[in-house]
Amino acid sequence: MDGGAGGDGGWWAPSAGDIPWQWELDHALSLSSAADMGTGETTYTGAAAAPPVVYDIDGFDNPASTITGLHALGAHVICYIEVGAAENYRPDYSQFPAAALGSTVSGYSNEKYLNINDPTVLSVIKARIDMCAGKGCDAIEPDIDDSYASSTGFTITQAQNVTYDCTLATYAHSKGLGWGLKNGDDPTFASQMLPHVDFVLDEQCFQYSTCTAFYPSFRQAGKAVFEVEYQDQGGPSPSSFCPTANAYGFNSIQFTTPLDGTFRVPCR
Repeated sequence: MDGGAGGDGGWWAPSAGDIPWQWELDHALSLSSAADMGTGETTYTGAAAAPPVVYDIDGFDNPASTITGLHALGAHVICYIEVGAAENYRPDYSQFPAAALGSTVSGYSNEKYLNINDPTVLSVIKARIDMCAGKGCDAIEPDIDDSYASSTGFTITQAQNVTYDCTLATYAHSKGLGWGLKNGDDPTFASQMLPHVDFVLDEQCFQYSTCTAFYPSFRQAGKAVFEVEYQDQGGPSPSSFCPTANAYGFNSIQFTTPLDGTFRVPCR
């Protein structure tokens, strides 16, 4: 449970198998908070859960000192950034051209989809990757990397999305960072991204019966699948999805949508 091995090019690429992890995006991670750190918890069976060795945290909110502190504990750090939409409270929001800001993301009034075919958008997102690298992170969680499937306000094809994501993956790798697939649970899309990504972070594939987009292909490729079900979104109970998740080799956890450290039930 060491968090995985290095990628072919020298970046971190978590291996398929049992990797305890924590996902905390609500606020800057506190290294002294057991809730934030996901320690001292139990699995869905009531057994003691192993402490996380991978942390997925917000790239903007967390300073380099937090990443350094996590590394000192022997953990790897995944840097969360949005790549297919932009939140208006981020410091780089004004760098996106007005014409490249599209429809409002459903349920998130302060976020608008991006025209991923705009070269300025690509440049701003590359700068976000640079930020993650500069803080010492090990990999990227690229949120909204499959916006072709949403009503963005732009004409974005699956092929264009694959090209955009692969361009970003190549750039991240050049900076020594692993690159993930965030959701993207259309089997056609996932299969095209499989050779270019180092892991998956998927939400609710058991609730929506889409896990076959990642199993068995990612396990056969030796790539980790971090999978999440939500207790407050009508998702299945851990006792119903965890046995299958464990059999698949997924690293599944039940969270609540604030992702604030207050609720976490690992499958193993």
